[in-house]
Amino acid sequence: GRFAAIIAIVALGVGFLVGILSSTPDMKTTVQQYYQDYAMSDFNLKSTLGFTEDDIDAIADIPEIDTVMPANVVDSLVYINNEDLVTGRLYGTDLDNQTVNKLQLLDGRMPENSSECVIEKPDGHLNDVAIGDVITISEENDDYDTLYEQTEFTVVGTVNSPYYFCNSREPSTVGTGRTGV
Repeated sequence: GRFAAIIAIVALGVGFLVGILSSTPDMKTTVQQYYQDYAMSDFNLKSTLGFTEDDIDAIADIPEIDTVMPANVVDSLVYINNEDLVTGRLYGTDLDNQTVNKLQLLDGRMPENSSECVIEKPDGHLNDVAIGDVITISEENDDYDTLYEQTEFTVVGTVNSPYYFCNSREPSTVGTGRTGV
């Protein structure tokens, strides 16, 4: 009986070990395929002062660079349906010519004009945001008068972004330092 128990314990241990060792290559393959399917960027350049057109052209001229996709990324205080004030990260990019970090549409549709937006799959403070809700940039933002041409957006879709494939977020520069309340 002891011999059979030891064999069973060893077999169970070997089974767990094989399962654990095979999951790592499977996870790497899955993530690599996801990155390729949605053209995940290899690196991301940021500037607190922004980049000029000359800067963007100089980066694009580097022989190792295949594609450059400029975007305006701003942390802002926003109202959702004129009620909840939260910190949001706004991405201004040309969705018609998006060749890097392609969005995966989960629900609704992609924006068709400048007064529409999509939100990343809701989690945490965005759980209550739905298609049809209105997001308004708060006048409490320091650069409200100079930075924003459009201040009100209607949510028309929900997306996944390869840029944020997990719930970890980088710190925000406004509000409490995190996106959310």
